[in-house]
Amino acid sequence: MTVAWIVFVLITGRVLTMGGQFGERLAAGAGRPRRFVWLATLFATALWPAVSLGVLNLASAARDFGWGLGGPRDIPLIVLRVPSAMVPAWFDSALLVAWGIVSTVLLTRLALFAYATRRWRQTLATVELDGVRVRLSHNAGPAVVGVRAMDVVIPAWVLSLDASMQRMVVRHETAHRDAGDIRLLWIAAVLTALMPWNLLLWWQSSRLRLAIEMDCDARVLRHETGLAEYARLLLYVAQQASGSRVVPRLAPALNGGTTKLEYRLAAMSQHQPVTTALSRIACVVALVHIVVLALAIKAPVIERARPERPQVQFVRLPVVLVSPGR
Repeated sequence: MTVAWIVFVLITGRVLTMGGQFGERLAAGAGRPRRFVWLATLFATALWPAVSLGVLNLASAARDFGWGLGGPRDIPLIVLRVPSAMVPAWFDSALLVAWGIVSTVLLTRLALFAYATRRWRQTLATVELDGVRVRLSHNAGPAVVGVRAMDVVIPAWVLSLDASMQRMVVRHETAHRDAGDIRLLWIAAVLTALMPWNLLLWWQSSRLRLAIEMDCDARVLRHETGLAEYARLLLYVAQQASGSRVVPRLAPALNGGTTKLEYRLAAMSQHQPVTTALSRIACVVALVHIVVLALAIKAPVIERARPERPQVQFVRLPVVLVSPGR
């Protein structure tokens, strides 16, 4: 049963990921935040098994009431079946045990990381930069650290930049802090830890991080007119990050990764988005099609051999009638 559910979640998750990719393009074209599209995709992929079972139960209840809705006889469904001979019962049990062990290790790692980050953050000195109180580190950052405190951590080499560069660095990190982006990254980390075998969730988490940085770039550029200067700052930070302490993926940072820098620069150089009614209609139609396609995949059912019932054979016996008196 576990293997069948994993296959079901991966197939439906791929459909929902397509919806997330299309939704991100529409959100970018309409000037809307991209990060919420991928956050919704993450939740949909993780919770889709429960959604699918709920919809099937509602459809079955509606059919029982005679409403004529749902069910394979009315809506053609894509049915996933795994032969019982291919998946023995012991393999399902071993897979569940391995799933529990890996999830426990990842959740424990997150808890230890939160504790270590809190201890490390308290050792950093506090300074004021461009009117904002930040924590000064030796070579880590720029980043936002801490789910509750959300402290802005600035490396010491930022102090050697000119005033305009320092202002953009601080504005970028305060934009992360004000939007609460670090909480979105932690939500994604917990979801991937709960379903570590779902590679689609890991990929969606990386897209969420990229979308967070793109949205933050757009917020900063609304107040900064120097697009070329901001692009040079990103390149300079990427060069400095090669020899600095690695910022963990749970900390929104100005350096969102050198591999994603090309996407961020391309997004900043695009023309100003224009919101139209046609784009909104297209977004709604696309989401409806994605949901319908995902709902067309029925939750799998494994048919296992049932124990044979003992056969009862009835034997006719001759009946002899004896009259009284004999």
